[in-house]
Amino acid sequence: MKLAPDKSLESWIWDAACSIRGAKDAPKYKDYILPLIFTKRLCDVFDDEVNRIAAEVGSRKKAFQLAKADHKLVRFYLPLLPDDPEQPVWSVIRKLSDKIGEGVTTHMRSIARENPLLQGIIDRVDFNATTHGQRDIDDDRLSNLIEAISTKRLG
Repeated sequence: MKLAPDKSLESWIWDAACSIRGAKDAPKYKDYILPLIFTKRLCDVFDDEVNRIAAEVGSRKKAFQLAKADHKLVRFYLPLLPDDPEQPVWSVIRKLSDKIGEGVTTHMRSIARENPLLQGIIDRVDFNATTHGQRDIDDDRLSNLIEAISTKRLG
């Protein structure tokens, strides 16, 4: 899904909601969509900060190491390291292909652990939760939601 430059925020969120339609009751969509949007924003801002540091030290790899060693260099430290340091941090979540719900929950909880101000905000939802033995939102729909959210840069 490619985002048109003039696509409105409303239509972008609508696309995200449509990607999980049927998986949850409509009023519950926000429980899944908003934490992911907030995490996408955190990832994009963190990328901007890593790029700023990289401009001073010569590489994103070195910038990631510095941010890990001194969290004060960034507003919120994200313990997500892409396989290729040149890739966006969000790619760690976007590239999940197996046990997506478990992976998203684990990543969001690790971000919250590193940033106490975010505890109770991005780590409230278990994307792997089940009700009566059925996943609340299956990995296919969750993958579609992640792809829908991935179309907009929020940094």
